[in-house]
Amino acid sequence: MKKSFSLTAKLNILITAILLIVSMVLIIISYGSYTRTAYYPLRKDLAYVAEQLESYAPSWMADAAAAYRLTSYDGFEEAHTAAVNNPHGGDMGNWLSQFKVGSGADAIMTVEEYDALMEKTRQEAIAAGVAEEDISGWMYAHEPRLSTYYFTASDHYRSLGTIIATCVSTGCDRIQVYAEMPDGYLEIMNCINIYSEANKIDNDSLSPWTYVDYGNRLKQVEAIKKYQEREGEEAFRLNSGKGPQLVNVFSGESGGVRLYAVYSKDVTEIVNGQKSFLIRNLTLMGLMTAAAVFICLQSLRHMATRPLQELTQAAISFAAGDEGYSKEDIANLDIKSNDEIGTLYQEIRSMQTRIIDNTEHIARMSAEKERISTELELANQIQAEMLPNDFPAFPDRHEFDVYASMTPAKAVGGDFYDFFLIDEDHLALVIADVSGKGIPAALFMMISMIVIQNNTSTGLTPAGVLEAVNQQILANNRKDMFVTVWLGILEISTGRLIAANAAHEYPMLKQPGDAFRLYKDKHGFVIGSMPGMKYQDYELQLEPGSRLFVYTDGVPEASNANEEFYGINRLAAALNECADGTPREILQHVHESVDAFVGEGEQFDDLTMLCLEYRGKA
Repeated sequence: MKKSFSLTAKLNILITAILLIVSMVLIIISYGSYTRTAYYPLRKDLAYVAEQLESYAPSWMADAAAAYRLTSYDGFEEAHTAAVNNPHGGDMGNWLSQFKVGSGADAIMTVEEYDALMEKTRQEAIAAGVAEEDISGWMYAHEPRLSTYYFTASDHYRSLGTIIATCVSTGCDRIQVYAEMPDGYLEIMNCINIYSEANKIDNDSLSPWTYVDYGNRLKQVEAIKKYQEREGEEAFRLNSGKGPQLVNVFSGESGGVRLYAVYSKDVTEIVNGQKSFLIRNLTLMGLMTAAAVFICLQSLRHMATRPLQELTQAAISFAAGDEGYSKEDIANLDIKSNDEIGTLYQEIRSMQTRIIDNTEHIARMSAEKERISTELELANQIQAEMLPNDFPAFPDRHEFDVYASMTPAKAVGGDFYDFFLIDEDHLALVIADVSGKGIPAALFMMISMIVIQNNTSTGLTPAGVLEAVNQQILANNRKDMFVTVWLGILEISTGRLIAANAAHEYPMLKQPGDAFRLYKDKHGFVIGSMPGMKYQDYELQLEPGSRLFVYTDGVPEASNANEEFYGINRLAAALNECADGTPREILQHVHESVDAFVGEGEQFDDLTMLCLEYRGKA
């Protein structure tokens, strides 16, 4: 059997899911608000740095371009290395790149070499578009003094200190300046941890713009790459060797040199705060969700689950009653809510009350039906006893044989037949069909049968009998019922049959050596409808071996499942299939033929037949 969740389980799952979704939405909203609040000041500081860099871009970018040309000059790295290795080379600690020029043994290069270097640098400056009066901004040189001359690039780097000061004022941690080269980037300034160093008040030797120049040549700088690819805000997150950084990049061009100023703020504290925030809020939300689920489940159990379980059990107990229902079986629970469950409880009580009332009504109806069935059965027995049903009917008379049958559509029917001896030489034959069905038709049938018997015994002809019967029935026929009648009186000694027809079916007649044929006699009006009706007698001469078949309309009007009638043609065919049989055999054959035709169809009318065989004198 397929298993399914109970209503309680479904509601629990639904409530839990809703609370979890609400909790996650609140966490996401809170996290977004916290993140925006934490990053907003830093982004504002970085944007301020960008504004400052842009405001004096021509000045610092020109100095940065000069530094680039100096550090990228052929032979600079070799001269730089010699200066570092020379014990007399001077201080290289504060981004100073020195060249010692002279004629003595300590000189790294001669004056002539120095002049050649200066001239080459000047020419490069001119080729780069630097005005003659600005070339001094590229380099600074002391006149030869005491046969010792110094060339220094420190002024070129120190002029970038304004950038560092701006970063320090906004709390940036580092700034790097790169120049774009054909094969990558040249790092011409790297100021690391400038904010923390600038705020070491116990160390006056460190200026706010302490910097180092390594002259690094890089194939790729991640910050510049992301700057070139990104869309949206200027500031972006970048993970470096010093941890997560919030980075901004300022780009510009000076003297044909593309420069990038990369400045950043360490956001390790913010990232850690975000993690702590998420852990703290997830834990809190989990506890709140668990508490809310517990409270909801308890409330749900009290308000819905328990009442529903009680209602279910009450319904099961009520439905399980095997000995009928009583007022004590109605659910009587302590449910006083005005919600849907309270309405359901009241509806169940009302339904159970209606079921009990209907059950009692059905019991009464069943008893009444049983009583009526008993009465109908008794009426059927009385009706059957009223009709001649002992066969052979006249075992001591060999001049004729008669057989009849009636199959009512209901327990009792309105059709009837009769045959009786008026005297030793006259036999009366009657077949009739009362309008309607059931007990009223049966009662009317018995009255009609008795009235016909009484009037036939007076010596009247069939037409006279029908006229007298019509008058007597009309006298007390308040329900406007009527009856069709065929009445024949056979003179046994001669075979002469005198008959009259009051709107009944045509008889079927077979003479010796011939087949059954429909005999269309003269019809009068039905009995019981109009006073003063007149009927006509007609005469048939029966020869020994003749057979007469009379019937009610239930035979030709029997219908099958396709609503087709049995009809006179099928009746004639069935009669002729057993034309020389006894009256009993003929009726049984016709009955079988009708049943075979009707099949699964319903019998709507009484099926009544009578057959007479005239044999004559022995």
